Amino acid sequence: TALFYLAGAALLFFGLVGNRKLLVVLAGVVLGANIFVRFPNLLGISLVAAIWLHAWAYRWTLRDVLVGSASFLGGFTLGVAIIWGLIALHEQEAIYFQSIQAIFGLAMDSDSHHPGAGLLKGFVSDHVRAFGMALLLVVFGGRIANWVSKQKNLLASVVVPTGAFLLFFALYRNGISRWVVPGLCYVVLLTVVFRELR
Repeated sequence: TALFYLAGAALLFFGLVGNRKLLVVLAGVVLGANIFVRFPNLLGISLVAAIWLHAWAYRWTLRDVLVGSASFLGGFTLGVAIIWGLIALHEQEAIYFQSIQAIFGLAMDSDSHHPGAGLLKGFVSDHVRAFGMALLLVVFGGRIANWVSKQKNLLASVVVPTGAFLLFFALYRNGISRWVVPGLCYVVLLTVVFRELR
């Protein structure tokens, strides 16, 4: 799912920056096809707001905003249709709808292991943890790189990055580093947004 978000966001970014409508449509297709969460995620379709933000920053006309939004949403609809066609082709519609009902049933049942409030709390805490881990990695990684670049001693230039790599490997073995990759995606996307707004 994260791969689809990243690919969709990247296509949308390059489509907007390069004024290439085909990439905007492809971004919609990729995000619409993201039904590995059982139905297209609202986060994917909400990336249409990136078009509006870009339009505001570059003072697009209303017609351009509507064409850009329609391109993205049309691609999104096409992505959903492609995946739905594959589901129907394999006669899996009943299983698909049963899985959606099961999710909503778990979310409504406060005694289940996936109650709605618990899912929301887990969603927010996971994203905060991911962003925090990535920010720590960027800050400490930047400091280490800055320190290493000033060292004349070859041994220090080798030992410190090796130690940083071993620390990352230890975090990876404990499962903590799984938060770093999505967090880095957030950091990169926020950096792009701030650069676009300047």
